[in-house]
Amino acid sequence: MSSKNKILLFSILMSVSLFTIGCEENTTDETHENENQNIEQRSDSNNEDVQAEEPTIKEDAVKQDIKTQEIVVYSYDLDNEELVENKVNVVAITPENLYNELINLKVIPESTFNSFKVQTVKIDEKENQIGYLDIGSDFMETKYGSSAESCMLDALAKTFKENLKLDKLKLTVDGKNYESGHIILEDSDYL
Repeated sequence: MSSKNKILLFSILMSVSLFTIGCEENTTDETHENENQNIEQRSDSNNEDVQAEEPTIKEDAVKQDIKTQEIVVYSYDLDNEELVENKVNVVAITPENLYNELINLKVIPESTFNSFKVQTVKIDEKENQIGYLDIGSDFMETKYGSSAESCMLDALAKTFKENLKLDKLKLTVDGKNYESGHIILEDSDYL
């Protein structure tokens, strides 16, 4: 046999043996994985303390047959500079839930909800329900263009005013008036 043939034969034998070894290790790994899964399943069935992931509030409400309420959360269409209605179900209409739904719909940035209160104020002999929303400074970390920021604040205000039946909304950041590069809300400015 010539040396070229010997090298070719040796190469073929090595390839076949490596292929065979690779397949055997795969089968062995799969067998071990199956055995591990069986052991985990047996230990889960024997251990009553093993818990599944906690359901979300919405999933929990459905399972417990808790009634949810439909709210309207506003987002915005920046191209047309108009607000868009989004119907969402919540367990309760609270300022925290409204704020979280605005975050979920990416209307406002993920940020801290500090506090909310409502006061009845008499203006021009008419009683007005004014909501005071204080948010964390992390709200200001996201930079918007002037149109986007204006639409975002309008969506935030309309969501709160409509669902909580407010006449006006005062927005503060860590107890201070809202102020960005585009919009400054003074003491007497409301959304």
